[in-house]
Amino acid sequence: MLKQGIEKFNEKPHKGIIFLQEGGFVDGTPENIADLLLNTPGFEKTSIGQLLGDEKPESVKILHAFVDHLNFSNLKFTTALRNFLQVKFFLSYQRKKNNVLFLLKI
Repeated sequence: MLKQGIEKFNEKPHKGIIFLQEGGFVDGTPENIADLLLNTPGFEKTSIGQLLGDEKPESVKILHAFVDHLNFSNLKFTTALRNFLQVKFFLSYQRKKNNVLFLLKI
């Protein structure tokens, strides 16, 4: 059932999250969802990017929890930013720009 939830997520991220909640794989908290996305193989980076790049309040909370799970200790700012934008998920250029500005509170 987890595999089916991942497939649903990869097709439509918000519907996939609902399916995974109903199946008991996540409790619906942003921290729990972020942990699942980071630590469970099979989630497509573009689908994660669609979810995290959405401007809905729940997506922004998941984005913040996702970032809180990442460790940027002892990295140069540019290296940490590059890792953040490229390694864990893909966003369109405009969403990258908007989210980076939002996170930096510029």
